[in-house]
Amino acid sequence: RLLGLWCQRMAVLYLLLLVPMLCIWLNAEDILILLRQDREVARLASRYLARLALGLPAFALITITKRYFQAQGLFSLPTKISTVVAGINVLMTVTLGMSPYLHLGFDGAPLSTSISYNLVALSSVICGWKIELRSAWYPISTRALHPSGLATLLHLGLGGVGQIASEWWAWELVGLAASLLGPKALAAQSVLLVSTTTTYQAPFSLGVAASVRIGQLLGLAQPRLAKLAAHAAFLLGLAISLVFSAIFWVWRNQWAYLFNDDEDVAVMVGSVLPLVALFQVFDGTVGIVGGILRARGKQATGALLNLSAYYVIGIPLGIYLAF
Repeated sequence: RLLGLWCQRMAVLYLLLLVPMLCIWLNAEDILILLRQDREVARLASRYLARLALGLPAFALITITKRYFQAQGLFSLPTKISTVVAGINVLMTVTLGMSPYLHLGFDGAPLSTSISYNLVALSSVICGWKIELRSAWYPISTRALHPSGLATLLHLGLGGVGQIASEWWAWELVGLAASLLGPKALAAQSVLLVSTTTTYQAPFSLGVAASVRIGQLLGLAQPRLAKLAAHAAFLLGLAISLVFSAIFWVWRNQWAYLFNDDEDVAVMVGSVLPLVALFQVFDGTVGIVGGILRARGKQATGALLNLSAYYVIGIPLGIYLAF
């Protein structure tokens, strides 16, 4: 039942963190203009985030319920819910974005995403309450507000932020730098970022599953099985990454046309995709190893590796080579 208590504490911590996040999102236009972004791009980005903010609290709840289920070995339930809602999201995106009757246009995509987040959150709560066993639930209590418990979560969370968020933020900084090279370079960067982010989901998801599985085995004092699970996850992640590398290499000259028909952007993307193909192997490996480190409680180690690799070496070198 302590699982339910820690979930409540996580909810309290999320509520506190949502306040500055919403403030940033709702003032994104001014922030982006200060970062020397195009005014029209800043306006549209701010408009997008304002609509997407409607689903931000639900997204926080999704992360809590997902861990709640995974800790009990219910790995398939969040996947089933997300799969069903993903299909609904596609229909909503097309309907809200392209319907001649609603006239939402650009706003349709973030609104459909926000609605989908709320649907997943609501479905997760209903499934957790009505369908699955509630033995792990803890009655709502003021213990969730205890400073020591919140401090423990914050300490562990900061390690996770350093390990995972620092990597994502690095790519956002690269996007800001690319925008200074012009709209075509930014468009090419967007194509590459969407592509690599999409392919990264496979090894990252495998890393999450490995983290939970290895953590359970270590908790059961079965280090040999935990080691076997780590090796299996690593090899499977490497195989998946090699498949993505081959796809990017073979289709490097045609890949950009999946996103737009601009010839200059396609040439830029095609010239960089061989490097992206090589990068897949290392990026996929990082996704798996990161999960293994989290399972062993080594978030700080992963954070230090990411911070040094991205912010001490990678980004400064990339900016130097670009400008």
